[in-house]
Amino acid sequence: MKKSQMGLDFTEGTGQERKEVGMSLAASAAPNALTVARGYALEHCMRNGQVTIDDVTAALIKDGVELGNYLGSVFKGKRWKCIGFTKSKRPERHSGLIRIWTIVPGFKKGK
Repeated sequence: MKKSQMGLDFTEGTGQERKEVGMSLAASAAPNALTVARGYALEHCMRNGQVTIDDVTAALIKDGVELGNYLGSVFKGKRWKCIGFTKSKRPERHSGLIRIWTIVPGFKKGK
């Protein structure tokens, strides 16, 4: 049985279930940073009609917020809809594909 550094067993469950557990752990480890990142995403999208994780990380870096695995949970939830893909402009991402997100029609801020 393989355990994580936190003593959790990641050998049980489907790949999707393991992903969900990992994302939840990362999000719970940095709840304030995740809230700030989601705020940046929402503001950027409301101004520009779309947002990527590159937009969010640029704002976080500018404000001195530490990046982390919690960023994988920024667009989790029903308020976001993927509308396409683009290449990341961050050098460390090596032009990897990232999603372009928009707010689901009818979403109201604060929901």
